[in-house]
Amino acid sequence: MKMKWVKKYSFFLMILVTGMIYGTVKIVRAAGDYQDRKAQEQTAEGQTGENQDGAEDQTGDDSQNGTKPGEGSQTGDGSQPGEEGQTGDGSENGAGQTGDGSENGAGQTGDGNQNGAGQTGDGSENGAGQTGSQPGGGAQTGDGSQPGTGTQTGKQFHRVEMDYLKDALFIGDSRTSILQDYAGWEGTEYFVKNGIMIWDVWDQVIDGKTLEQRLTEKQYGKVYIMLGINELDVGTPVTYGEKFKEAVDKIRGLQPNAIIFVQAIIHVTDAKDAEGTYINNDRINPRNEELKKLADNETVFYIDANEVMDDPNTGKLNPALTGDGVHIQAKNIPLWREFLLDHGI
Repeated sequence: MKMKWVKKYSFFLMILVTGMIYGTVKIVRAAGDYQDRKAQEQTAEGQTGENQDGAEDQTGDDSQNGTKPGEGSQTGDGSQPGEEGQTGDGSENGAGQTGDGSENGAGQTGDGNQNGAGQTGDGSENGAGQTGSQPGGGAQTGDGSQPGTGTQTGKQFHRVEMDYLKDALFIGDSRTSILQDYAGWEGTEYFVKNGIMIWDVWDQVIDGKTLEQRLTEKQYGKVYIMLGINELDVGTPVTYGEKFKEAVDKIRGLQPNAIIFVQAIIHVTDAKDAEGTYINNDRINPRNEELKKLADNETVFYIDANEVMDDPNTGKLNPALTGDGVHIQAKNIPLWREFLLDHGI
């Protein structure tokens, strides 16, 4: 009886047991999958934490490395550039500048310099685009120098002693004749005459000789020439300048080694201007502009005594220096003399 029951239901028992085994396997696998997912999640969380820690560490490292930006993303190398375009490491920079221990403006590259825009220097304080020792102004070259401004090049004026004029010849009119009488120079020679002009200077005979004869017989170290007050009603500023250039060129041919000083026409006073004659500053100034063009600052120099003789309020001859509004009084000649001594070459 029992055996029949077993045979009858063994098939169903087998199916039941098989199903129980299969279900157990599924549960075990599910549990395993669950454990795997948990492990993966924990691993992912751990990696995220490490990444965050790493990022925080990197941020901290950047701060410790000295990136102290001023404006925009900056890096540097111990520099303190000023404006945008800076790059550095441990620097106080603006955006995108490059510097190496320098204090630069925008777009500058330096090495211990204090330069303006587009400058390159070596321990110097330069203006824009300047290099040079101390000529008058821009286009200057130097090392450790402090240039000025402008375009003057060549030899520079300096203070000289009284004997500097012992080999000089002065060419001039009645104004220069007063300098002759009261300057106090020894050995200085003069070719001066009242009323003489640039137009007739080569025709004049003084002390039995023409100017050409004087310049042919002796070689001078310096030649000073001031002519112009008497010819303010002759020609134009341009023709005056051309005639003066002819004279300078001729002097150069006769005196190849001399330094030539072209002196500006000294102004007249405001009161003289008011008289309404041809002797006035409106005619003097454009002629002086033409004289400036003759200087090469190597062998020919333009000097302007109006710098010390003008009234600063009017830009005209100081009335305290003259009795007639034109000629410098004898007692004031030292002012002119000292100006010339301050402009030696």
